[in-house]
Amino acid sequence: KILPYFEHKRLCDISAKDVITWQNEIRKQTNSSGELLSQGYLKTIHNQLSSLFNHAIKIYGLRLNPASTVGNMGKEERKEMSYWTVEEY
Repeated sequence: KILPYFEHKRLCDISAKDVITWQNEIRKQTNSSGELLSQGYLKTIHNQLSSLFNHAIKIYGLRLNPASTVGNMGKEERKEMSYWTVEEY
């Protein structure tokens, strides 16, 4: 989801505006069932993009992380916790 969109740009040439445009495109995409991508998945791929920028900052001297500037998309999905009762144990 990241590489196909940014494959013709160098990391140092990607702006916050580019990241916002990418986020908007990703939010429109659907999975194999035809449903919009889950909030957890959106958060995960944004975090992966942000990690790429953070690596470039540490190793290659990139000045800023436009994915961090823009902010995350999606949110972590909370899973319901199930507890065993004494009878079930």
